[in-house]
Amino acid sequence: MVQCVILAAGEGKRMRPLTGSRPKVMLPVANRPMLEHLLRAVRDAGIVEFILVVGYEEAAVRHYFGDGSAFGVKIRYVTQKRQQGTGDALMSAEPHLNGQFLLMNGDMILSLEDISKILVNSAPVLGVCTSDHPQDFGVVTVANGKVTGLEEKTEFPKSELINAGIYLFNRDIFTNLAGITPSPRGELELTDALMPLIHEGRLSAVTLFSWSDMGSPWDLLDANEVLLQDLTPGIFGEIEEGVVLKGAVHIGKGTVVKTGSYIEGPCIIGENCRIGPHAYIRGATSIGNNCHIGHSIELKNSIVLS
Repeated sequence: MVQCVILAAGEGKRMRPLTGSRPKVMLPVANRPMLEHLLRAVRDAGIVEFILVVGYEEAAVRHYFGDGSAFGVKIRYVTQKRQQGTGDALMSAEPHLNGQFLLMNGDMILSLEDISKILVNSAPVLGVCTSDHPQDFGVVTVANGKVTGLEEKTEFPKSELINAGIYLFNRDIFTNLAGITPSPRGELELTDALMPLIHEGRLSAVTLFSWSDMGSPWDLLDANEVLLQDLTPGIFGEIEEGVVLKGAVHIGKGTVVKTGSYIEGPCIIGENCRIGPHAYIRGATSIGNNCHIGHSIELKNSIVLS
């Protein structure tokens, strides 16, 4: 049975101050932590055993996901005590891995369809996607379905393909990891362990089409807009007279939308909120639990944290 390792130990410094009191993977998109969207997609692809590598503010992850039973999966946790790179993070999970496994960065959004495309292949596999700014990522070159080169954040990229941070491995990768040395920034880089596979022509590339990187705050807004396109409408709160709801709108329990408010979907509003009176909430907006959107406030394309 294939297992899944998700790297969720980082703070996400480029997300400050949003990550001042929570890990990056717990930032909400469409009113769920980005890590939950990823876990659900992997689960729906048929994987039920997860190893989460945690570190910064790890209690938030452990408390929210628990043993995984609420999500129909089994979760084990491994703590990366020091931020010493992706290679070090993966090695910390080794004792819990039995055979073939999926490895993913926790700070991205990916569809069930793309995850399934990875899983139908035999390890080792690297997920890649096209980018209009490949110089900000690991740049990948591919020939005949095999990775021929991988270069980190180069000023002159040789390709528009980038490393999407999702891999299918078997336990052979740990032999490669044992042979790498710290990079100039003092970290054990997983990409260094890929080089023997690339030189031997063994690393397959699978192109992804739904990948969203969560590197910066504005990436949250882009992903929020995409995920809300599949929003299931539902009204579980109180709607006063004179309120207009248009399109896909989901309103949580205990929330009151006061008179004169106008809400255009797609929009999700959490539990125990107070909206209005005369608030105007426009599309691609997510409002967390226990929020107050006051008199005559207008919101559009926004995420309001709980």
